[in-house]
Amino acid sequence: AMGGYSRNLQWEIALSLLADAQEKRIRTTAITHNRAMLLLGDAGEWQEALMVFAGLEARGLRPLDSTYNIAIGVCEQELKWSIALSLLDEMTLKSLKPGKISYTEALSVCEKASAWAEALALHAHMKRLHPFTPPARDGV
Repeated sequence: AMGGYSRNLQWEIALSLLADAQEKRIRTTAITHNRAMLLLGDAGEWQEALMVFAGLEARGLRPLDSTYNIAIGVCEQELKWSIALSLLDEMTLKSLKPGKISYTEALSVCEKASAWAEALALHAHMKRLHPFTPPARDGV
Protein backbone atom coordinates (compact mmCIF):
# COMPACT_ATOMS: atom_id res chain seq x y z
CA ALA A 1 0.00 0.00 0.00
CA MET A 2 2.89 2.38 0.68
CA GLY A 3 4.79 1.97 -2.57
CA GLY A 4 2.73 4.54 -4.45
CA TYR A 5 3.29 7.29 -1.92
CA SER A 6 7.05 7.65 -2.41
CA ARG A 7 6.83 9.95 -5.43
CA ASN A 8 4.47 12.35 -3.69
CA LEU A 9 6.32 12.37 -0.38
CA GLN A 10 3.12 11.72 1.50
CA TRP A 11 4.94 10.67 4.63
CA GLU A 12 2.04 11.69 6.87
CA ILE A 13 -0.18 9.12 5.18
CA ALA A 14 2.52 6.47 5.56
CA LEU A 15 2.79 7.18 9.30
CA SER A 16 -0.98 7.10 9.60
CA LEU A 17 -1.09 3.72 7.87
CA LEU A 18 1.53 2.34 10.25
CA ALA A 19 -0.40 3.66 13.26
CA ASP A 20 -3.67 2.22 11.93
CA ALA A 21 -2.03 -1.14 11.35
CA GLN A 22 -0.76 -1.21 14.92
CA GLU A 23 -4.10 -0.11 16.34
CA LYS A 24 -5.97 -2.76 14.36
CA ARG A 25 -3.30 -5.36 15.14
CA ILE A 26 -2.49 -5.82 11.47
CA ARG A 27 0.91 -7.39 11.12
CA THR A 28 3.49 -5.28 9.34
CA THR A 29 6.95 -6.22 8.16
CA ALA A 30 10.37 -4.59 8.31
CA ILE A 31 9.92 -3.81 4.61
CA THR A 32 6.78 -1.79 5.41
CA HIS A 33 8.76 0.20 7.96
CA ASN A 34 11.66 0.60 5.52
CA ARG A 35 9.27 2.17 3.03
CA ALA A 36 7.94 4.58 5.64
CA MET A 37 11.51 5.49 6.67
CA LEU A 38 12.43 6.21 3.05
CA LEU A 39 9.39 8.46 2.63
CA LEU A 40 10.24 10.31 5.81
CA GLY A 41 13.87 10.66 4.82
CA ASP A 42 12.92 11.98 1.38
CA ALA A 43 10.66 14.56 3.07
CA GLY A 44 13.46 15.69 5.40
CA GLU A 45 11.75 14.16 8.42
CA TRP A 46 14.85 12.39 9.73
CA GLN A 47 13.71 12.35 13.37
CA GLU A 48 10.41 10.72 12.44
CA ALA A 49 12.30 8.18 10.30
CA LEU A 50 14.49 7.26 13.28
CA MET A 51 11.37 6.97 15.46
CA VAL A 52 9.92 4.46 12.99
CA PHE A 53 13.23 2.60 13.16
CA ALA A 54 13.18 2.62 16.97
CA GLY A 55 9.61 1.29 16.99
CA LEU A 56 10.39 -1.82 14.95
CA GLU A 57 11.43 -4.03 17.84
CA ALA A 58 8.55 -2.79 19.99
CA ARG A 59 6.30 -4.24 17.30
CA GLY A 60 8.13 -7.55 17.42
CA LEU A 61 10.02 -6.98 14.18
CA ARG A 62 13.71 -7.49 13.53
CA PRO A 63 15.42 -4.73 11.55
CA LEU A 64 17.07 -5.89 8.32
CA ASP A 65 20.42 -4.77 6.94
CA SER A 66 18.47 -2.49 4.62
CA THR A 67 16.58 -1.03 7.59
CA TYR A 68 19.87 -0.01 9.18
CA ASN A 69 21.18 1.34 5.89
CA ILE A 70 18.12 3.58 5.55
CA ALA A 71 18.42 4.75 9.17
CA ILE A 72 22.12 5.54 8.67
CA GLY A 73 21.31 7.36 5.44
CA VAL A 74 18.69 9.65 7.02
CA CYS A 75 21.31 10.80 9.52
CA GLU A 76 23.04 12.58 6.65
CA GLN A 77 20.35 15.27 6.44
CA GLU A 78 21.23 16.76 9.81
CA LEU A 79 24.86 15.59 9.82
CA LYS A 80 24.21 13.21 12.71
CA TRP A 81 27.43 11.26 12.24
CA SER A 82 27.53 9.97 15.83
CA ILE A 83 24.06 8.41 15.45
CA ALA A 84 25.09 6.89 12.12
CA LEU A 85 28.19 5.32 13.69
CA SER A 86 26.15 4.05 16.64
CA LEU A 87 23.72 2.40 14.23
CA LEU A 88 26.64 0.80 12.42
CA ASP A 89 27.93 -0.60 15.72
CA GLU A 90 24.45 -1.76 16.67
CA MET A 91 24.23 -3.83 13.51
CA THR A 92 27.16 -5.92 14.68
CA LEU A 93 25.68 -6.27 18.18
CA LYS A 94 22.46 -7.57 16.60
CA SER A 95 24.41 -10.18 14.60
CA LEU A 96 23.97 -8.33 11.33
CA LYS A 97 26.96 -7.82 9.08
CA PRO A 98 27.37 -4.26 7.88
CA GLY A 99 28.14 -4.32 4.19
CA LYS A 100 29.63 -1.87 1.76
CA ILE A 101 26.36 0.08 1.56
CA SER A 102 26.28 0.45 5.35
CA TYR A 103 29.85 1.73 5.45
CA THR A 104 29.38 3.99 2.44
CA GLU A 105 26.30 5.59 4.00
CA ALA A 106 28.13 6.13 7.31
CA LEU A 107 31.19 7.51 5.51
CA SER A 108 29.00 9.94 3.62
CA VAL A 109 27.46 11.22 6.85
CA CYS A 110 30.92 11.68 8.40
CA GLU A 111 32.23 13.43 5.29
CA LYS A 112 29.33 15.87 5.06
CA ALA A 113 29.60 16.59 8.80
CA SER A 114 33.37 17.18 8.44
CA ALA A 115 33.99 14.43 11.00
CA TRP A 116 37.30 13.64 9.30
CA ALA A 117 38.94 11.57 12.04
CA GLU A 118 35.87 9.35 12.26
CA ALA A 119 35.64 9.07 8.48
CA LEU A 120 39.30 8.03 8.19
CA ALA A 121 38.98 5.48 11.01
CA LEU A 122 35.80 4.07 9.46
CA HIS A 123 37.42 3.91 6.03
CA ALA A 124 40.42 2.01 7.42
CA HIS A 125 38.09 -0.38 9.24
CA MET A 126 36.03 -0.90 6.08
CA LYS A 127 39.15 -1.63 4.01
CA ARG A 128 40.20 -4.31 6.52
CA LEU A 129 36.77 -5.96 6.35
CA HIS A 130 36.16 -5.50 2.62
CA PRO A 131 39.52 -5.39 0.85
CA PHE A 132 39.40 -4.29 -2.76
CA THR A 133 40.92 -6.68 -5.25
CA PRO A 134 41.13 -5.33 -8.79
CA PRO A 135 39.81 -7.73 -11.42
CA ALA A 136 42.43 -9.76 -13.26
CA ARG A 137 43.15 -8.53 -16.76
CA ASP A 138 43.63 -11.10 -19.49
CA GLY A 139 46.98 -11.00 -21.21
CA VAL A 140 48.54 -8.49 -18.86
